[in-house]
Amino acid sequence: VHQRWQVDFKVGIRLKNGLRVNLHTVCDPVGAAYTGDFVFATGKRQRRVKMEEVRAVLRMCFARWGTLPDEIQTDGEPVLVSPHQDSFPSVFTLWLKGLGIEHLVIQNVTSNAEVERCHRTINDYAVIGNEDKTPEELQHILDQSTHELNFELSSRAKDCAGRPPIVAHPELLQPRRPFQPEQELALFDLERVDAYLATFTWKRIVDKNGRVSLGGKQRRYSVGRSYAGREVVARFDPTDRHFVFSEQTVLVCTFYISISLV
Repeated sequence: VHQRWQVDFKVGIRLKNGLRVNLHTVCDPVGAAYTGDFVFATGKRQRRVKMEEVRAVLRMCFARWGTLPDEIQTDGEPVLVSPHQDSFPSVFTLWLKGLGIEHLVIQNVTSNAEVERCHRTINDYAVIGNEDKTPEELQHILDQSTHELNFELSSRAKDCAGRPPIVAHPELLQPRRPFQPEQELALFDLERVDAYLATFTWKRIVDKNGRVSLGGKQRRYSVGRSYAGREVVARFDPTDRHFVFSEQTVLVCTFYISISLV
């Protein structure tokens, strides 16, 4: 237990007051436990999941169980995963890496089957029929429902044999990697992030203005107009934290960087 947590979302749930909320569900597939269920108000039109919502949910789960998992598994939600054509790790992935957590991205929906089932169960058990509640009231209902599903109600999961998850897997209450909210910055290791970035190489075509992008179109680096239309290779040097751009074996330029992840 607490090796891998799965994450899923249901967006745009309409409440009777006209607001919409996004429901985030986190589960532990081995312990068959509801790690956390949280709603965020999105207004009357906004539906997409925000990265800060997901990070807030995970922080609350870390605090609730007093532990960090080894892995977080999500789908390819755009705010959590960099576009395939970019191949630069997302800020979300790098944040997890700094905490010593691997970010696993599923290739098909069946890979997240456990959290999908938990998601449907908590939606039927706590959300449907309570659409007249405010987001705050609905969150209180979700907290109570999660407790009941973990500690009181029988589970259909095979390993639980009809027992509540906590009864079947008391080790859920034993932190694997102890965590307290005030410890996050101390537990975050930038050297882990740097070592991870150093494993990549990125190929880019220099645009007509002599620039290339890394980590999104807004993060641009100028290598010079003389390289327009040519391919350069970028890598990260962790010794003093800079990007190195090369054309085959010829050094083009270097850029020192500062990335905010926490």
